[in-house]
Amino acid sequence: FTPTPQELYAYARFIGIDPDTERALLPIALAALRTPLPFGWRACETNQHVIYFIDFCSGHKQWDHPLDAYYRERVRFERLKLGHTSLLLHKGLEVWVDVAEALLADTTANDGLWLLLSAMSTERS
Repeated sequence: FTPTPQELYAYARFIGIDPDTERALLPIALAALRTPLPFGWRACETNQHVIYFIDFCSGHKQWDHPLDAYYRERVRFERLKLGHTSLLLHKGLEVWVDVAEALLADTTANDGLWLLLSAMSTERS
């Protein structure tokens, strides 16, 4: 599947990328659009032609693609790698940024950074 530029930019905005100022993050949006649904998931359509998703293993239904949250987190992670920590600083997360930068210094700690990003999302909720 090769999305049109309009489709790519629309999805990029949906997961939090500004395609005009964050072109380096567009490959994340492209990867998301090309990634197949996880095992057990299927896209379905309502009578009004609205797409929703079902996990046939659990019976869970939802409107959002099951990987949208993953790709939003991936965008935040890549921003940290690119040095865009100022986006976090203005939210009072200086301590988290220090920890994130320490983890980024060790490329084998990526799993730890994902845990950190998850904790940050949970604390802000």
